[in-house]
Amino acid sequence: MPMRTLLLGDAHEPAQLVTLMKRPLVALILGVLLGGLLSFIAGFFLPIWLMPSSNQGPLTGFIVAPLGALLGGIVGLLVFVYKPSSLRAFRIGSLTGVVFVVACFFGPWIVTRPAELLSGEGLVFVACAVFIFGITGFLVRMACLPIKYKTEEKR
Repeated sequence: MPMRTLLLGDAHEPAQLVTLMKRPLVALILGVLLGGLLSFIAGFFLPIWLMPSSNQGPLTGFIVAPLGALLGGIVGLLVFVYKPSSLRAFRIGSLTGVVFVVACFFGPWIVTRPAELLSGEGLVFVACAVFIFGITGFLVRMACLPIKYKTEEKR
C-alpha cells in the first residue's frame, strides 16, 4: 500500500482531506514529532541553563529525544483511541510522562536510588515530563480530533 494511501486514504478532493486528521497514523506521527522535538529542546537547553559550567550538558538532548519521540507516539495513539476532551488529553499525556519518569527511577536497570526522585533534580524531571507530554497530548487532540460545539436548535 503506498504511503499516500496510508496518510490520505481515498481523498482526491480538498473536501475529502478533512478525513486526513481522523487517521491514527497521523496522530502517531504528530505525537512522535511533538514528543521528540519538545524532549530535544528541553534536553538541550535545560542543562545549559541549569548547569552552565558543564560542557556536555547539551548532549542530553540527543539522548532524550528518541525516548521522547517513542513516548510521544504512545501519547498520540492514546489520545486518538480514547478521543478525550482537551483537558483530559493533557492529563493523559502528563500521566504517561510521570509514569515513564517514575519507571526510570524505580526500574532495575537504573542504579540511582528511588529517593532521588524527590530531590530537586528528580522533581525537575517530573515537571518536564508533565509539561512535555501534557502539551503533546493537548496538541494531538487539537489537531487530530474534531471539536464538537454545542449549537442551539432552531425552534
